[in-house]
Amino acid sequence: MSADQLYKQLKATGVKGLIDPSTVGTAATSPSLVASGSCGYGTASNIAGTCPPLTWARNGYTNPQIYYNDRTGAGWPVGTVITEWNQSPNIHVARAVGGCPGYSGTHCVDVSEDYYGTNGWLALTSYSWDGNSHFVDGSVSIQYNDSYTSNHQAVACHETGHAFGMGHNDSTGSCLYWQDPQATWPSNDDYYEVLYQLYPR
Repeated sequence: MSADQLYKQLKATGVKGLIDPSTVGTAATSPSLVASGSCGYGTASNIAGTCPPLTWARNGYTNPQIYYNDRTGAGWPVGTVITEWNQSPNIHVARAVGGCPGYSGTHCVDVSEDYYGTNGWLALTSYSWDGNSHFVDGSVSIQYNDSYTSNHQAVACHETGHAFGMGHNDSTGSCLYWQDPQATWPSNDDYYEVLYQLYPR
């Protein structure tokens, strides 16, 4: 799928904040924009900043099946951002309330909230990986810190992306911006990072 095709597909489904690749020149629409050896795309990166990137195993599925066991309240719009990330054609992410379904070959991310104190972080994604650069099932979790007032949708979008391998983005137009993100949606480069670097087919 080309950058232009992805743009049209995402636009047709109502994804907000997209930039038409034809308006930014051919370099921004080509995987050749990727920084050598970083497995990044444009301003987007993967969570480890390495090649190969850390990803979920497909386990026989066309797209990796990632469920988020959402134990947060209405103040954290986890379902909204999961729906947005699910617009990416090469992953399947879904919100699970009351526990992940446990289908064979699927993955589960535990999502919780609590008052962790004013310790410097709005949220924290924890993970470990194996020798194949795949996340280890049961090791990936997201904790939202209720001790701070923050843009909860931006933070939820940010951490949800981390939990399937997205790193930080240098653009303030991305929810993965590295410091106190305010954008509530992924950027074009975030979607292209998923498509070309994390989960290419």
